[in-house]
Amino acid sequence: MQVMEANKIIGAVLLGLLVWRGLDFVADLSYGTEHGGGEHEPAYVVAADGEGGGEASEPEKVVPLSVRLANADPAAGEKDAKKCATCHKFDEGGGNGIGPNLWNVVGRPKGGLSDFAYSSAITDLGGDWTYEDLDAFLTSPKTYAPGTKMSFAGMSKPEARADTIAYLRTLSESPVPLPEVAESEEIPSPAASSATETETDTDKIAEGRVEEEQATEEQAPAETEAQATETTEQPATEAPDEAAAEEPAAEQPASEETAAAEPAEEPAAEAPAESGGEESAFAKMVAAADPAAGEKASRICAACHKFEAGAGSGIGPNLHDVVDRDIASYDDFKYSKALEELEGDWTVDNLNDFLANPRSFAPGTKMAFPGIRDEQDRADVIAYLRSLEAQ
Repeated sequence: MQVMEANKIIGAVLLGLLVWRGLDFVADLSYGTEHGGGEHEPAYVVAADGEGGGEASEPEKVVPLSVRLANADPAAGEKDAKKCATCHKFDEGGGNGIGPNLWNVVGRPKGGLSDFAYSSAITDLGGDWTYEDLDAFLTSPKTYAPGTKMSFAGMSKPEARADTIAYLRTLSESPVPLPEVAESEEIPSPAASSATETETDTDKIAEGRVEEEQATEEQAPAETEAQATETTEQPATEAPDEAAAEEPAAEQPASEETAAAEPAEEPAAEAPAESGGEESAFAKMVAAADPAAGEKASRICAACHKFEAGAGSGIGPNLHDVVDRDIASYDDFKYSKALEELEGDWTVDNLNDFLANPRSFAPGTKMAFPGIRDEQDRADVIAYLRSLEAQ
């Protein structure tokens, strides 16, 4: 009996080896190159990136950080940052959570909070949380700081990172200036900033103005460059905002009028200011608007602007008495060329156009605020700004 049992075991082992070798042989016939005395064509080929029958696809080009920040939306960044609230607190003096408090994080030394126990992966980095460092860290915390205790996987979308950093930037009494956009870096219009996002009303405004410029150039191809400049909208010659450090802060207009501030470069916008005729439909909306609602909507502007009479300017000019004030006329503020070259006053219609899309209305403005899409919201904000005249 023992011999029979041993034979069964040995037979089972041999059968298993035979089956294994048989499957190996079949696999080699299908995919390998060693049998049959020559090379065999593989059953199928998995093409690597850049190989195959078609042209190699170019890697996606990431828009420079300075440009992304100049076009970022702090409000969108605030929504994205809600996932961070699981571990972090955002209010001044609010203490720490599982992670350090993020108030005033932009420009703060890495590992700089004395009451939080950072990992050595962060404290050994050195330097401050610049905009560039924050962008790299948010892309992949574990890649930027190997060994970090931060479990967050990262944010793959460049625009989402810029929005979040822009929001973090607002969490400060003195937001760090935004990085300057080099002349060689093209500032994308809102319509082209994201291929995956739905086109907004302000995008359409921007596209419409571009089409008008192109039409003018086609009608007058022989004009000199100076003449073309007079007949088309003003060129975006000035880069937005000054060089900055890092960290998320709401992308507010770094040096131009706040969301409710002044419109930028468009001479054509002067017409309503001195028409002296019947009030426009929008002016009637402002007359019936809610200043209290406008005050709430303009709080985001407080990151860069002041509203009190005689309080001076912040990163952007003081907005007290801005309605019907001469464009770029606040004495103690240095405006960009985009605004200085404009003539006329900040009429409600000019302000409406400016607030709808600052960069479309004033190409080259340093104002980083993306604009207010809803017309009623713009009317409320302007009604609030007008109410400051009596204070």
